[in-house]
Amino acid sequence: FEWALLKIVGNSLGPVFERTSPKALGRKDIAGFASALEVLFSLLCYSDRSSELDPVQAFEQARQQLPELELTMREKKDLGFTDLDAALDRLTELKPLQKPAVLKACIACIMADENAAPIELELLRAIGATLDCPIPPLRLA
Repeated sequence: FEWALLKIVGNSLGPVFERTSPKALGRKDIAGFASALEVLFSLLCYSDRSSELDPVQAFEQARQQLPELELTMREKKDLGFTDLDAALDRLTELKPLQKPAVLKACIACIMADENAAPIELELLRAIGATLDCPIPPLRLA
């Protein structure tokens, strides 16, 4: 939860207090972002420890939303918030109209067990804030 809050507040207020210029709109195609997406989706798959669904099944739901990409799930031991930060920073370079597809894949991953746990929703909000992409309403588990 703390990471998500820090990410949301940092993205909103960082430019104000750090006196940096706003980020330029991304111009890169999603085809070059497989590694960042693997980190993002894998971390989401492992985030709800109360789910009985196999994380591989949740990852598959996300992967199906972006069939043009070859994505491989990462091992839990190879993931951390620094990896997620780096992946999200990279994904900000996406073309604006491709960012909703990433969010749709995140939602498919989270909703693979037909419920969204609070930690999953907080992560999703942080992802949406970082990508500057609105989040549709989801129900809690």
